[in-house]
Amino acid sequence: MIIVWRGWGFLSIFIIGAVTVTTLLGTLWVTETLQLPDWTKALDFALSLTMAGVVNWIAGRYLNKASKSRFVPNGNTSRSSGDSAVGHDLFFIKMEYWSVPLIVIAAWFTAAAFFAR
Repeated sequence: MIIVWRGWGFLSIFIIGAVTVTTLLGTLWVTETLQLPDWTKALDFALSLTMAGVVNWIAGRYLNKASKSRFVPNGNTSRSSGDSAVGHDLFFIKMEYWSVPLIVIAAWFTAAAFFAR
């Protein structure tokens, strides 16, 4: 499988993976320690996906905001050379937009947990 990224876009994979795994391990440990019902495991997964989405959104917004092109006015033309705009994306989708499917999947797990009881 080929992974296509631009700038720091590949960080989305690591951010989503690391935050999901660490949050999931923590919430599953609490679930097992307190001996909560099995349906709460879906909520654990939903919480971990939500946390991964939030962290990825913040990182993506910060990186893409910092990389915007700055046009310096020039006397002869309307634009002159400034910093080039290097976007940070994964599979041609900006980093922060990868958070939206995570939140949707988390909402689906939450709904499934409440309707499955």
